[in-house]
Amino acid sequence: METQPVLVLQPGIYHSYLVRIWREEPEMPWRASAQCVQTGETHRFATVEALFAFLTEQTGEQGAGGTEQGFLEAQKGEGE
Repeated sequence: METQPVLVLQPGIYHSYLVRIWREEPEMPWRASAQCVQTGETHRFATVEALFAFLTEQTGEQGAGGTEQGFLEAQKGEGE
């Protein structure tokens, strides 16, 4: 039987969240939640932007240049 490698988690190195987004009505704004996989704690957000701000704060990625720009830069770096 093959053993799986064990990931040793160190505070501030690894975060894992189950993210949910939804609308209560088609014309209503998107809502979001992020549940921490390690602790089960759930954070709720009135906007998707608030979710992004929370995730940015958790990773310490201040000055990422905005979510879209940061995403595009990450994608560009993958193919190089």
